[in-house]
Amino acid sequence: MKLLLEGQLAYDAGDYKTAIKYYMTILEKYPDNKEYTSWACYEIGFVYFSQKKYKEATEWFQKVIDQYNGSKTAVKLATFMLAKITELSKKKK
Repeated sequence: MKLLLEGQLAYDAGDYKTAIKYYMTILEKYPDNKEYTSWACYEIGFVYFSQKKYKEATEWFQKVIDQYNGSKTAVKLATFMLAKITELSKKKK
């Protein structure tokens, strides 16, 4: 899907705000396509993770698991990233 690619290109360019806009557009335009929405949620979480906004990242990764489980791979990656956030928060303490 072109929107996923555009989001990835924006992310790669460091334009996180635009990347999130592309992923949010997927959620708005294709709410019934669980494959795309699960990836869009995962990518939003990953953008936040990259910015060290772990609270927001956790919310989006959890959404992948709870609501948008159309992609087994996205769910596995979201689960992995949640564990990574937990690990990072333990190191801070």
